[in-house]
Amino acid sequence: MTLSVAMMHHHLRGGGVTQIIRQQCVLLGRAGIAVTVFSGEEGPDDFPAEVVCVPGLGYASDTTTGKRDVNHSPDSAANTSLKQPAPRLSDAAEKSGPAHLGGRELTAHNDPQTLLSRLDDAAERAMGGRPAVWHIHNHALGKNPVVTAMVAMMAEQGRKLLLHIHDFAEDNRPLNYRGIHQSGLRISNRPLHELCYPTGPHVHYAVLNGRDYANLKGAGFPAAQLQLLPNPVENPAADAAGAKSGADSGLKPGPGPHPVPGAGQHSDPQPGTGTHEAASTDRTAMVQAAGAGATAAPTRSTSLPEHLILYPVRVIPRKNIGEMVLWSAISQLQSPGKTLWAATLPPKNPAYREHYSRWTTFCADHRLPVLFEAGVHLGRSFPELVQTATCVFTSSMAEGFGMVYLEPWLAGKPLAGRLLPDITRDFSDSGVQFPGMYTRAMVPLHWLDTERLGRKLESAINKLLRDYGFSRQDAAAATSRWMQTLFTGDTIDFGVLDDDSQREVITYVLTHPETVKNTPLPIPWLEEPEGPNRTEKDRIDGESVGIRIVEPSHEIVKEGADFSGVNRSDKVHPAADIIASNRSVVLQAYSPDTHLQKIQELYRAVVLAPVQEVHYISGADLLGQFLKPEQFTLQRVSV
Repeated sequence: MTLSVAMMHHHLRGGGVTQIIRQQCVLLGRAGIAVTVFSGEEGPDDFPAEVVCVPGLGYASDTTTGKRDVNHSPDSAANTSLKQPAPRLSDAAEKSGPAHLGGRELTAHNDPQTLLSRLDDAAERAMGGRPAVWHIHNHALGKNPVVTAMVAMMAEQGRKLLLHIHDFAEDNRPLNYRGIHQSGLRISNRPLHELCYPTGPHVHYAVLNGRDYANLKGAGFPAAQLQLLPNPVENPAADAAGAKSGADSGLKPGPGPHPVPGAGQHSDPQPGTGTHEAASTDRTAMVQAAGAGATAAPTRSTSLPEHLILYPVRVIPRKNIGEMVLWSAISQLQSPGKTLWAATLPPKNPAYREHYSRWTTFCADHRLPVLFEAGVHLGRSFPELVQTATCVFTSSMAEGFGMVYLEPWLAGKPLAGRLLPDITRDFSDSGVQFPGMYTRAMVPLHWLDTERLGRKLESAINKLLRDYGFSRQDAAAATSRWMQTLFTGDTIDFGVLDDDSQREVITYVLTHPETVKNTPLPIPWLEEPEGPNRTEKDRIDGESVGIRIVEPSHEIVKEGADFSGVNRSDKVHPAADIIASNRSVVLQAYSPDTHLQKIQELYRAVVLAPVQEVHYISGADLLGQFLKPEQFTLQRVSV
């Protein structure tokens, strides 16, 4: 008998989760596994599986229940009186009980049982019955608490569930988290926030990275039902041909300059929302860059300087564009006119326009070698930008899966900039090397107005904790501890700072160039023989180098310790053999075939699992795993 799978997600608009669902549908279809996708919105015409729209599955208009889905009209009178609740699958189902909403009319937009009945009706029509496995993406993100409650009911009824989590309400999304707490939903007289994460042999979880795996395990998730499922990375040589013909992916660059993958495909995440859920995922252009001769010598326009450092990014706060601007200023002071630093896309979310315009104005006012919207201004497609670039750069402070750390190697380009150890440790363990990259960029506190910075940090931390439900007293005590962690002696990580403080540091550097004359750029292949040397004195005397970078080897060796940054005394040149090695590792460890094999193993485990009593991990249990000062940055909060 052919295995039938129902996938479910709030929407199928462009974004990280949608791209993964696309890839999974293609892979499973090739393996002969029938997939039907249930979504709160109609799917695009080119989607590689049948899409069934079920009103009520989409995002709510805000994070409180009872509001209609912004993507759908309210239920009609005919739709609010659907069939009786679906038959239970096991005795355990009796525990689910009815959901109550204080006398409000029950609809699929405010009642999980009504929504589940509607979903079952849709599955009956589209699949001829219930699927063997329900593969549900981001069920507890807090975008629709009714869906979260419905999934708890499905677990109680003994349905075989694979809950695939890309993003967490507990990970810097306090409004989503609070929305679940304030939803008013109760099942069997238990509030929803206690029921976000059902566990049992027939309920398995898939997460993207080792950080999320460790956090869930630390919160009490049974290891037997918890699996690591990295995102698949397409083979660029094979996919480039598909991109040229438009085969399979349906993600084709638009006409004219195409500055970055995903242009015009999605909107930016709302402030405080996330990483993977709203990430750009149209990577056809990067694939084309790799498939168009990544090993060929790049051609440079005479209008470009010797080096082009390319940050493929839509400029939103968590991408930490100020750090690229800092290095551009240092490179200009040390070697004027030799290097251009380029970012590719402006924000689409109006909330980020001021953030963007203040950085563009700052760079123009100080005549820094930074180019925004590079593809448009240079008249080059994104693949042309990649091939022209000396290297790809990132200074992001938060990622979901972290595709940016894998794709450049497939395009034959080295990667420079900031690593996120919680994300990249998986890649390193697989054999990917990140020569010359850093995890923190420590700047002296005396370059800053520390009183103003202290007030900003204290206010932002306290607000974050209070938004997550901490009492005033507990928030104040935790804020004090966090402040002590963030200040490392007489330095602080540049990436922790807010925009104004980052510009304050850069202005100091520009007006005191002697402070960075010995600061090596974190791009070793730009260093020249007469350039800054990383001497032993430089390594131990922070003032002699101005800015100190912390490298990943030290983070791993001294994980959780309080230590100051050091620099390497050697110059690391990622030669062709390292690029080739990384490319080979990525294509093997993160290939679509490997992903398919893991999914099939997960489905098999779920289908064969016995149905037993359901227990729950609450959001509060998980919150403590994510809410740590080491992960805090003012680039991810509104101050």
